Amino acid sequence: MKNLYVALICSFSILIISSAQADNTHAKKARTKADSSADKINCDEASTQYEMNVCAGEQLRLADEELNRLYKEKLDTLTSDRESFRDMQRAWLVFRDKACFYETGPREEGGSSWPLSNAMCMEYHTKKRIEDIKKYLKCTQNGCPY
Repeated sequence: MKNLYVALICSFSILIISSAQADNTHAKKARTKADSSADKINCDEASTQYEMNVCAGEQLRLADEELNRLYKEKLDTLTSDRESFRDMQRAWLVFRDKACFYETGPREEGGSSWPLSNAMCMEYHTKKRIEDIKKYLKCTQNGCPY
């Protein structure tokens, strides 16, 4: 019985690891496809819904990269209040996602323009957050910038 239990745990662990690796590979392929699509589109002249969706996604990706860079920069300056800052950022991510769900609705009800609307909403909130993090970077006291 003990051997069966150990075998089940090992099988389950292998399944989880394989699944995580497959998800990671799928995400990399999807990212590569999106990156190559954005590279081929002149976003200043995007005219089809597909082109606008791809370009909006690329703008969101760039804003998200900047936010992540600034977040890590601020996190590196913190000592005792790192956990609080991390918690605050995690709460903000939930807020952003829920705000955009409220503003753009569920994907299945949004039609072909939903990716554009959702990406624009997420980019808007992300850029606002970038400004907040920049203020935190200038801050030398706990809890400022205001």
